[in-house]
This record gives sequence, C-alpha cells and structure tokens, in this order.
Amino acid sequence: MRIAICDDENYIVESLKEKLDKILRKWCLEYEIVCFNTGIDMLIDIEIGGMFDIIFLDIELGTYNGINIAKKLRENYEIFELIIISQYQDYYRDIFEVDAKWFLDKPFSDEILEKALKKVVANISKAEDIIEFAFKKTLYRLSLREIMYIESDRRKVHIYCNDNHIYEYYEKLDKLEEKFSKGNLKYIRISKSYLINVLYVKRYSYENIELRNGEIFRISQGKRECIRDIFMEKAF
Repeated sequence: MRIAICDDENYIVESLKEKLDKILRKWCLEYEIVCFNTGIDMLIDIEIGGMFDIIFLDIELGTYNGINIAKKLRENYEIFELIIISQYQDYYRDIFEVDAKWFLDKPFSDEILEKALKKVVANISKAEDIIEFAFKKTLYRLSLREIMYIESDRRKVHIYCNDNHIYEYYEKLDKLEEKFSKGNLKYIRISKSYLINVLYVKRYSYENIELRNGEIFRISQGKRECIRDIFMEKAF
C-alpha cells in the first residue's frame, strides 16, 4: 500500500506520518509513506512512479490549491482514496467535487484519523487492481502489485511474480499495456517483448534496467528516449 502526504507545513507532515506509522504497524499492514510539501512535486512523482493508493492532501498549498490538484488527479486516475486535511471548515463542500472520502480538521485526533484510515483501507481492499485470466481450464486472479514483469512469447504472455511464480496464457502484450495504463501502478514497455513494473526497478541506465531480484533487461533502441524521459526525474 502506497500512501502520500502532501502539506506545506513540515510539522503537520511529520506528525501525520508518525500517527499513520503507529496505526498501520498495529494493523500489521505492509505500506510505504512518501511525503511532499508541494502538489507539483507529488504530481511529478506520480507521473514517474505511478499512483498512490491513499493521498492525504492539504487544501492550502501555497501557490497551488489542493482542490485543483485533486481535480487534476481525478481526471487521470480512476482508483485512489483521497482524504482532505485543512483547518478551514469553509472548504468542506469542496470535498464532494473531488470525491474525497474524509475531511480531517487540523489538528486531528488519533481516534478520528484511525477511523478515516480504516474506511479507505477497506475501500482499497475491494477495489484493488486485479488481472484475471484462464489457462488450461483454470481461472487465475492476480494483484498487479505482485507482478514484476511480463514477457511476450509469440501468442502467449508469461507473468513473473514477486513470489517466483510464473503464469502464462494467450494474450497480446499490447492489450495488457493498455489495461495497465488505466490503473494506479506504473508499467513501462521497454521493448517489443517486455512490460516492467516500475515498483521493482532497482537501477536504470540509458540501455538497461535492473530489477530488485538482480535480473537485467536491455531497453530497445526505439524505447530509450521515452524511458529516459520517464526516469530523468527519479533516482533509483
């Protein structure tokens, strides 16, 4: 589970992160929290690394209004849970425009925060990005988060997961690339034959990508400029 906190006041960011750590550890959930002080920085990170599952977003973000940032995200991403944080009740009506699931008043209590988080985590469990396919009369359902990469081999695709399982079925890689582009996670096409989950990229160079498991893939010449643009703002 990936969580973003976006607030221009550092003490709010640090306090919220500490409270979330405490709650999520208590629930024994795997998670990653990324903090931002501007909406633009968060948008750049999302463009490069994929969408977050939960976003805690302040309305007053200096030059950029948090509601406008949220509207931009809703235009491009279908599935994510949004919690608005603010000390101004005047903005309460704006949460309906951006489909926010909760409005947290500053300063917020541990009890209210846990209640809000419990609601959105439950929503995520229901709407998690899933791929379904059948092979040899067996139906499979996989979370896109557990897929490291997909290899195309003639009329089949081979799906390599983080638990070392490999699945295969008849499908075109072009169709999977299009499907995955509509979800929260970021997949990149590095060649005619490979679609890579950015979450598992350990190292990037102009010609190669190395995954966390040590596998190295060569980027085809026609894809190098495009992939460089994707990674130029992010260090692995």
